[in-house]
Amino acid sequence: MLPDVKAKITHLIEAKFIRQCHYAEWISNIVPMYRKNGKIRVCIDFRNLNRATPMDGYLMTVVDLLVNAALGHKVISFMDGNAEYNQILMA
Repeated sequence: MLPDVKAKITHLIEAKFIRQCHYAEWISNIVPMYRKNGKIRVCIDFRNLNRATPMDGYLMTVVDLLVNAALGHKVISFMDGNAEYNQILMA
C-alpha cells in the first residue's frame, strides 16, 4: 500500500490540493483506503486541527442561500475539491 500512498500524495501535492507541513504540532494523520475500482483514496484526518480552531460566530450565509435555492429539486449535484462527482437526493 505504501507505493500507492506515495503516488497519491505526490499527485495531491502537484495539484496544489495539499502542501508540505511546516509546523509539526498541526500535523494531521492520513487514512488510505482502496476504492471498489482498485484505486487508492487518501483521506486526511483534520479532527485535531478542528478542535484547536476557534469557532466562528458568524453564519455561513452563502451556504444557506445555496441550500435554500435547492428547495423543490429532487437532486443537488456538486464537484468536490479533487476528483469526485457527487449527487445527493433531497427530501
